[in-house]
Amino acid sequence: MPSDGAFLEIICGRGLVAKDVGRFRSGKSDPYVVASIGSIEYARTPVVRRSLDPDWRVAARCAFRDDFWAEVEGGDAELVLGVFDKDRFGGDDCMGEVRVPLGTWLRDHGAGVRVERTRAVAERAKSGKVSGELTFSLTALRDGGAAPAADLA
Repeated sequence: MPSDGAFLEIICGRGLVAKDVGRFRSGKSDPYVVASIGSIEYARTPVVRRSLDPDWRVAARCAFRDDFWAEVEGGDAELVLGVFDKDRFGGDDCMGEVRVPLGTWLRDHGAGVRVERTRAVAERAKSGKVSGELTFSLTALRDGGAAPAADLA
């Protein structure tokens, strides 16, 4: 059983870019977030319809292999929080991303400590213009550490 992991909370977005613009459109977006490290998806929020200020309050425990954090300390692994606009027809639109360098996070905050941050959404390939910020928390869990008590009320 994997003993390293992380507890991730995707809390909210504020001032996100409107992707549903034009005639007969809402002038808003239908945002959701996908959390991944490399090609592995660890969490996905539900879609919040017609919002530029979504509240997700989604918590996920991410299970990693035993030596994950030891490898991350000297590496360049990143948690990517990709923000997307759900489209009924065609592919979903990219609204930008937040990147969290995990080695830096571990060095700065250690394991077992819940740290909440608000970061600006940055452009990524095919995102076009972006705006707003994403609030999340991350707790590195080593050696089977328990997830922190979350107050997401």
